[in-house]
Amino acid sequence: MAKIIILGNLTADAELKSTVKIDRTVEFVTFSVAENERRGDENVPTYYDVMMGKTGVLEYLKKGQKVQVIGNFRFSMTNKDGRSFPNLQVNALSVELVGKKAE
Repeated sequence: MAKIIILGNLTADAELKSTVKIDRTVEFVTFSVAENERRGDENVPTYYDVMMGKTGVLEYLKKGQKVQVIGNFRFSMTNKDGRSFPNLQVNALSVELVGKKAE
């Protein structure tokens, strides 16, 4: 599986979710990161849907927080406002908070 490094901002607060696997409940965290690429006069976002095991950083993963994510990914397309954007689903191996949350 291919690895990716993302540096971007959370588009919303992270959420704690759970699922039942055979005989136990597994908790995990999901969040979305937008990474902007400058193309001429325009910022073109790439959106990443990230999933990671439950950790102690959930309370810090708030909308606008800049993060660096390293993980494995899969590709799809997202349609927003009549435009198509690349979307990558990422299984995070590590997440690092970068700087302070954008105000």
